[in-house]
Amino acid sequence: MRTPENQAPAVLVQLPSIPLTAAAALLLIALSVIMAALQGSIVNHFTGTLDAAKLSLVLSMTSLNLAIIAGLMLVAMGIFEIFRSYRLENELRNLSFLLLLFLGLFVGAIFYAHLHFEMKVVGVSEDVKWHTMPILALKLEKDLITQMQNRLLVFEFDPEFSKIPVYSLYIRSAKIDQLNSNLPFSGLMSVQAFFQDDFNIVYDAKARYRGDNFYHWGSVKKSWRVNLSDNNLFNGLGKFNLINPKHPSYMLGPITSKILAEAGVMTPNSYNTALFINNRYAGVYEYLDQLDETFLRKNNWLPGDIYAGDKPKDENNWITREQQTWIVFDEPQRWDIQATFDGNVDRAMGNVAYLLENVNTSDANKFYAFFTDHMGEDYLRFLAEKTLVNDIHADDRHNQRFYFDPSSGKYIPIGWDQEVLPLPQDMTPDLIANRIDRQVLKFPWLVERKNELLYSQLNSFDENKVIDFIEQNKEDIEYPLLNDIDKHVADWPLSRNITMDEWRQGVEDMGQTIRSNYSFIRSSLSQAYVSISVADSGEVSFDVNGISGVKIVAPAGSCFKTKKHGREREYSCFAQGGLILHPGRGIRTEKVQLGRYVYDSERVEAVPISYVYDSNAGSEEIVEQLRQLRYYNSVTGQEINPQIERKAALSPRQSDFLSAGYSQHPWLYEEAPERQITWSGEMVLEGQHVFGRNDTLIIERGTVLSMKKDASIISFGTVIAKGTAEKPITITSYSGEPWGSFVMQGSNSYAELDYVHMSNGSGTNYGMVTYTGMISIYNGNAVIDHSVFSDNRNYDDLLNAKRGSIRIRNSQFFNSFSDAIDLDIVEHGEISSSIFRNLGGDAIDLSTTNPLIFDVNISGAGDKGISIGEKSSPQIRNAYIEDANVGIAIKDRSDPRIYGVIIRNTKLGAAVESFEKNWRYGGGGLGTIYDSNICDNSTVLYMDSVSKTTFVGNGGTVVCTGSSCDVGCKNELH
Repeated sequence: MRTPENQAPAVLVQLPSIPLTAAAALLLIALSVIMAALQGSIVNHFTGTLDAAKLSLVLSMTSLNLAIIAGLMLVAMGIFEIFRSYRLENELRNLSFLLLLFLGLFVGAIFYAHLHFEMKVVGVSEDVKWHTMPILALKLEKDLITQMQNRLLVFEFDPEFSKIPVYSLYIRSAKIDQLNSNLPFSGLMSVQAFFQDDFNIVYDAKARYRGDNFYHWGSVKKSWRVNLSDNNLFNGLGKFNLINPKHPSYMLGPITSKILAEAGVMTPNSYNTALFINNRYAGVYEYLDQLDETFLRKNNWLPGDIYAGDKPKDENNWITREQQTWIVFDEPQRWDIQATFDGNVDRAMGNVAYLLENVNTSDANKFYAFFTDHMGEDYLRFLAEKTLVNDIHADDRHNQRFYFDPSSGKYIPIGWDQEVLPLPQDMTPDLIANRIDRQVLKFPWLVERKNELLYSQLNSFDENKVIDFIEQNKEDIEYPLLNDIDKHVADWPLSRNITMDEWRQGVEDMGQTIRSNYSFIRSSLSQAYVSISVADSGEVSFDVNGISGVKIVAPAGSCFKTKKHGREREYSCFAQGGLILHPGRGIRTEKVQLGRYVYDSERVEAVPISYVYDSNAGSEEIVEQLRQLRYYNSVTGQEINPQIERKAALSPRQSDFLSAGYSQHPWLYEEAPERQITWSGEMVLEGQHVFGRNDTLIIERGTVLSMKKDASIISFGTVIAKGTAEKPITITSYSGEPWGSFVMQGSNSYAELDYVHMSNGSGTNYGMVTYTGMISIYNGNAVIDHSVFSDNRNYDDLLNAKRGSIRIRNSQFFNSFSDAIDLDIVEHGEISSSIFRNLGGDAIDLSTTNPLIFDVNISGAGDKGISIGEKSSPQIRNAYIEDANVGIAIKDRSDPRIYGVIIRNTKLGAAVESFEKNWRYGGGGLGTIYDSNICDNSTVLYMDSVSKTTFVGNGGTVVCTGSSCDVGCKNELH
């Protein structure tokens, strides 16, 4: 037996006594409670010095961890008490202690290995500093605790009780492993999948991860891009996105999509959906349309270009840390071409370069000319909507999306990935999120128009309607979200899991932001001020300040004679019919502290603009005249009271009123006055004759316009060309070479052509638009009667119309190079009592157009008598078609109503053909044909397997498909 001198030590580790351990645990609990109680006060005290969000996280998680440590100490104390009560050997107690210690270290190692992995993945594109690691560790710990809490509260999700659509993705486990093998790069490689919609229709598809932030592909819940195979469509699209919502409300996409649509801004559709992946509930997502040609066609836009200005990607198709700060407006190569109307990416990239050239110019005149011709109202409407939600996310670095409309040459903005943020209360409601916004701000009348659109949007879809939409969404997604274990949202540079309480708070915050923004904008737009200085010399200065302009109206029958100082020679009656004077804007840069950092921040402020007039009356009379005028807020219509003062002379600032500050003076950019131009007799034209929106061109009866090669008439205004049967107006070639085109362009354009004979034209290019008709009506309106069009060359059509409206009566079309009449997405159309002969293509070609066609006589069409395509629904009565290759073709879900047609002697095809030509419309021909004579043809019908056309006549109804049809003719189906 060993003696005490040589006996082994009694313990390997000296454990604290039980009372001391309990006291330490209670102290930690007390500190945790105190820290939790004082958290709000501490955060408020250090606001402006430290980052409030990070400080709050540190305090809350420190409080929680103190409580956890105290709990672990009490648990350990209990275990040791158990050991002691059973009189276990000291070695066993020490071993147990070491096992607990190693378990803690093991769990900690796994935790920090997970954090290190996430930081490594994020570090590919985000510059995450080492000193942020403790904060990120606390975030990750909080996220794990929230996830455990969510798991305890989750029940099995039953799709039968869902108020939102329920979709499913099926992907083999090996393919998911492939997607996760080398994130983020591996997630961009599409894998085989199947997609099932809420009607249980299953589509063969390809799927991959999408998005350039960690919360899209790094968290448990991934964002998906789904590309259907075999030209299948879902929601009218072949590609779409299922996005992990980034905002705690879980409805940011649907809200902004709704506000954009209500504002009349081009936008992809978004709504909430529940998603299963391999029969496991993956949670609540946001569905989002993908932008491509199919998206354009679905929304009745002409196929055109789509340009995406986003953070540029490297050879791995990923964003490096260096590229995060690149400005997309610096180089065209930083843009992606997501669609083109002609397959020419080089041409499309040239259009991007032209956009950037004008956005970056320091020449205000150059930018204004470009903006007027190629952006205009569409961008101002978008800018107004962005102001409503304070979306600064479409900035100089990313989220720029533009549709280039080939019929107008305009770059039309697309709302994309918007945010909803509180508007700063210390500046004007003027957004300058990017270089375009900053340029627009220079022009007070553009700012005024933006404010008018903003005020209209405020009232047409007001905050109450937005809140109703939010509340309905909240009700719809609550049950699916309650059962969503992984309620991940964005939390740079990672993501975080939220509780249901945090979701409800997110919804509440969203509604409060909407109410606050709308209230602030209403208040701001009501601010309009004018002070008037009357000098002894007769000079009158109107100094306009505030957010909105001032509308001045003279009483009926009065005449206060003035002239613009230094701009006009003759006096005229002031403010007759109303006059709007605009305030200006300035930009000041100030230092703003956010946590430990100080930034330069731009603030927009209202500045006065002076408008100086000369009057030949005495100062007392001038003041009296001014008091008789009425003054209104030009946006809201509220009446305002001006300040009027007499002074010996105007101030130097008022006298130098045209000098440019940040805002350009409106008098330097006055719109061209109305003009009336008359052409008569015999004229020889060469080059392009362009007429503005305020011009009226009158071509008198009997006029002969002899057009030299490529000569064109291009009008953005009004053209009145009225001949007579005895004295028609003739527009033809000067020397036999084809001239260009007779063009009407834009919503302000309008043409009346009566007894006009037009021949030997072709087409032309102007303002980034190719006009393919000898007469081209693009986005305008035209009425044509008793006219003759013939013998066009080189370009496609005798007459081509896109959008707008057109009415053609009692006219003739001969010898076309291709189609006689081609109508694309024309809103209102009529073709009646007209004759078509010897045509190179179709007599009438319709795309997404629903005109009325009656009493037309067609003979010798080189292709189709009437081609009805791309979801058109015309009404056709009493058409006679003979000697065409095909009588009537019905394509791509077009659904015409056809009455009393006669089709004879088709040459190559059938009298009636129904088929799918363009897969993007999701089907073949439909339609109903009543009481028609189509039997006198070698082939009567051609139907493909996805078409269904109905024939009504002789007291019966026959539904024809690709497999069966009996309309009483021989050799019916081909």
